[in-house]
Amino acid sequence: MVLWLMASGAVAVLPPYMKENFGDAAVYCDPMDAAATVRELYKDWPRYLRQSRKGRDYVRKHLSA
Repeated sequence: MVLWLMASGAVAVLPPYMKENFGDAAVYCDPMDAAATVRELYKDWPRYLRQSRKGRDYVRKHLSA
């Protein structure tokens, strides 16, 4: 599911333990901070777009045949 979201351009906001799996392709925070993290991303649209591209690039790199 996470990969589908990233492939679509959505920014994945995940718990910190998943950083080992996705590296800088996602944003990490504790579940209690997820809503605030999403709000911060939307306030900084250029940052959101950069992170979105990292997620799409990750999917292309790891799932392309």
